[in-house]
Amino acid sequence: MLSAQRAIFIAGMLFLTVGAAFLALDQWRMSTVLQELNLAGSPQARKDASMEEGNTLLRQSEEYLSQNSIESARKAHDGFVRLLSLDLTKELNQKASYGIAASLDRLGDRSRAVEHLRDLRDQGVSDPTLREKTEYLLGRLLILFGHDEEGKSILQELLAETQNPLIKSRIHTTFGDYYRLTGEKKKAERNYRIALEYAPANLHAEVERAETLDGQPRIQYYYHDDYLIDSSLKTTKKPATKHKPARETRKKPASEPQSKVSAKELYERGVRNYRDQRYPEAISNFEQALAAGPNSELRERILYWMAESFSAGGEMDRALQTYGKVLENPSLILDQRSYIQRGRIYFDREDLKRAYEEFKRAANEFPNGTETRTALEWKREVENVIRDRQNLKEGE
Repeated sequence: MLSAQRAIFIAGMLFLTVGAAFLALDQWRMSTVLQELNLAGSPQARKDASMEEGNTLLRQSEEYLSQNSIESARKAHDGFVRLLSLDLTKELNQKASYGIAASLDRLGDRSRAVEHLRDLRDQGVSDPTLREKTEYLLGRLLILFGHDEEGKSILQELLAETQNPLIKSRIHTTFGDYYRLTGEKKKAERNYRIALEYAPANLHAEVERAETLDGQPRIQYYYHDDYLIDSSLKTTKKPATKHKPARETRKKPASEPQSKVSAKELYERGVRNYRDQRYPEAISNFEQALAAGPNSELRERILYWMAESFSAGGEMDRALQTYGKVLENPSLILDQRSYIQRGRIYFDREDLKRAYEEFKRAANEFPNGTETRTALEWKREVENVIRDRQNLKEGE
């Protein structure tokens, strides 16, 4: 009898133990599900989602800002305004504020651009690169649009502090523009020459320096990587040329040889046509310039801007081929930029492996280049996209 009671007791205890175990397991499963549900809506998850949205907005807006059109400038402005409204971090807010100012400059609203830059400067910009860009853009707008003494003071102070050759080149380019506006051609030419010493690929300085030597206006826009400044800067206009009497007019014979036109002159014609968005004419000019036998450095520039013309005209395959010719050319002045441009084309085509290789070469082969930072940022962007896609595949 005792043994039967003991068996029943043991069986009961086992039953209770198993039941308790199943109950604990169910509670653990339920708590795990609830935890996952709570995690998805937790403050940290919402914060992470907002940060991801903010970084995406920043990349998109900066890409629009790098494009050469009024519509892209508007899209950039709207993106930066939206990013600022999210109020995520001080660093993102300051990048958004700078982007708004640069966009307003592109759109011609320079008084508001200056207001944004002054506010940003008063805050104290923590990121050194952004601080230099802010100081530079503020100084340039002030010196060229009516506050020359304040603008010169800001740029001279930045020139003494910065170690970035690209910023130094842009500052001297701005001084060159200022002296051209005030009619001091010798000072203008000297500053353009110094700008080219700091950054040989500074097309603006190169073409504007040529203007100071022959006095002929050549381009419609003053081009910079961050924005465009239009030709309304020129405060004086050349008087209209009077037509000569018909008897004095002489047409150039069709058979007159064209060999007198130098490779550099043909190259500059191509640049003018490119700026005016006449891409077929620009390509034709560049082809003629190549046939005229330029030296290695000029050939590098011709090939690069021919590739840019193909790209702007939508001929991406020919653009890739021509950027490749830049890389084959002995001169190295535009190789880093060509790698980056090739990478961007591959990125747009979602050929991420090739894009990654191009950005990697741009960074590794030119560790001290003026655009190494840009190459590294693109490289990280490709890595992020590849990682995100891999995570999606693993989650399926």
